[in-house]
Amino acid sequence: MKKDLIRDYATEAFRLYARMGCPSLREIGGEGATAADLRAVSEVLRILALQGKEEVIAAVRAVYFVAPRQEIERGSISARVEAFAVGLPAAPSTVYRWLRTARDLFGKVRGLRQKR
Repeated sequence: MKKDLIRDYATEAFRLYARMGCPSLREIGGEGATAADLRAVSEVLRILALQGKEEVIAAVRAVYFVAPRQEIERGSISARVEAFAVGLPAAPSTVYRWLRTARDLFGKVRGLRQKR
């Protein structure tokens, strides 16, 4: 398995965005890492929508935007992926691939190092 250097950081950025009420780009003010993360998530969702990747957006919302104020417990991401996959229907591996697409795009927009 390839190492995903930004997985946890990107996941927490999406959860922060949900915790803050999914602000628009206009509503995100200030400087610093938090504002940059929020702007990057907003931009990722905009880009995915323009590309017609609604399934990726839906996966992000179903997996990362659920209970963003609670700590992620062991197995909770997997359970959300399974539940979302069954509802589509899609394979869980497909849902994980969609989530990786969103995280990778977040890393590019945010300017994060993604490879060793």
